[in-house]
Amino acid sequence: MRLKKGDTYPFQQRLQYDDKTPVDLTDALSVYLKVRLDGATEYKINKPCVIVDPENGIVQFSPEDGDTDTPGMYSMEYVITYPGGKTQTVPSNNTIWLLILGDTDD
Repeated sequence: MRLKKGDTYPFQQRLQYDDKTPVDLTDALSVYLKVRLDGATEYKINKPCVIVDPENGIVQFSPEDGDTDTPGMYSMEYVITYPGGKTQTVPSNNTIWLLILGDTDD
């Protein structure tokens, strides 16, 4: 996925298993997007998503000012919380990459 520095337009992501079947979010209590700069230990983004289509695993995230202000390569993961405090991290077996591109003036 690619964004430009300062982008705040919402984007959607389909959460899926390695075999490409969607993660059913029907019973999910919340889904958080966690994003950190490659090699960093702290998250740049750790905020909730909106579940748009539970059966097809589609969530939407709306970046706020400051979320996309630093160009670079970021790893992304989604943490789903279910009743009883059970959690699931997607992806579980690979990495979703987010590239934030600088402005043409940078």
